[in-house]
Amino acid sequence: QASLKVSRFPSCQAGPSRRAPGTPPFVHLNQRGTASCNRAETLQRRCKGASFKLSVGTMALRWLALACLATLSEAKALIRPGLGSGPDTVRFGIWVKKLFSIDMKKGMFDADLVQTFQWSDSRATVLIPPGQPSISMPSEKALTVLWMPDMSISNRDCKGYEAISSNVKVMSDGTIFKVERGLASMRTGFDVTKFPFDRQTLNITISSAAYLAEDVVLEPMDDPTLVGIDESTFRGKEYYLLSTHSTVYTESDVGLSKSRGVFSVEVHRNSMVYMSELFFPAFVVQSISWTIFYLPANTLYAIPRVTTGMITVLNSVVLQLKVRELLPIREGLAWIDVFQETCTILIFATLVFNVATECLAHTYEAKPLAATMAYELKFLFPALSCFCTIVLFLNKNSVPMVGMFMHLSLVVVLFGYAALNVYRHQTDHEDPPMRRSTAEDMSGRCHKAEAQVPDG
Repeated sequence: QASLKVSRFPSCQAGPSRRAPGTPPFVHLNQRGTASCNRAETLQRRCKGASFKLSVGTMALRWLALACLATLSEAKALIRPGLGSGPDTVRFGIWVKKLFSIDMKKGMFDADLVQTFQWSDSRATVLIPPGQPSISMPSEKALTVLWMPDMSISNRDCKGYEAISSNVKVMSDGTIFKVERGLASMRTGFDVTKFPFDRQTLNITISSAAYLAEDVVLEPMDDPTLVGIDESTFRGKEYYLLSTHSTVYTESDVGLSKSRGVFSVEVHRNSMVYMSELFFPAFVVQSISWTIFYLPANTLYAIPRVTTGMITVLNSVVLQLKVRELLPIREGLAWIDVFQETCTILIFATLVFNVATECLAHTYEAKPLAATMAYELKFLFPALSCFCTIVLFLNKNSVPMVGMFMHLSLVVVLFGYAALNVYRHQTDHEDPPMRRSTAEDMSGRCHKAEAQVPDG
């Protein structure tokens, strides 16, 4: 109606709504038409404003409805697919690209890993474009549109994992693959009982950080391209590879039940690395300690003999400290502990018996007995050292038994020889002169050169 009124008076102009005194009637008519035009335009503007507000409100409601539907759809997609029908199965595979270091003292090892996880979710097929067999996306994007099992390394060190790259691939049959490469520092236990002839198992344990065993169950893959280790990583290392295998177990702890997968790498230590760093120095120090008894038994060589014995004892202690820096604090004896204890006891025994011969020769005036002991000790300590070394290297597996046997053998031999010489010394003072002269003749034949050197 307002538009019709406006069309009747196309030439209407703005003017007063009442006719002034003395104004012609047609002028009043024109003023009335103008007033009607103004009211019609005002009404039309109001209708247009109401229609615009209605359109904006309708669009807002539509967008809100779409947002709610999208939110509900995403929330439904983030619910695990097997809810109500049992746990979801997640298959895993770990490939070790490089093994950087193995720190036995800290109980850690560092590695470059490629982790592959596989599970099924038929709802994810709607993300694949028509005509495409699959779709790939970053893991950050997949977290917002897909259900993810949230897999992580359980035995990693604090802040010991850094992801390098991560990708999620959805196949047309609903199979989902997640491949992630990262650098990890992992903690594990080491058995150093047979060091340096030991075998170690490097375990990489994974589990779901968000779901329990009733929700997610792990299963190892058997694809050799996805599970294993690059054998070139052991080139130039002190270990070489024995085998790899994957296992699954369920761990329950205070109501927290987790399905965990373990990828184990079994390695063997190359003991030849320690021949030049450990065994050869120990044998050299022992050989130097034997030279004490080859020096002339008189006062001119007393200080060199004692000094040589003390230096070899200190070197043996330094070698022990060097090995302890490599191994963690542990309970019980390791093979290397028995070896080093045996070497130290033998070296210290040479120093003790050297002091004993000096005391017999210069304090108790028993030079024939001292000369006899020096001659016998030239052969006793090398023979005892060879015997102990053979026994130790032939019994690397039964460390407690061989340790007990070595300690008992050294105690019996060394204390037995000391008791024998005490008995000799007492017998020499009680025997007739004929027996004493016989001992002197034997010692004189053994040390002709020493008899020619004057005392003092």
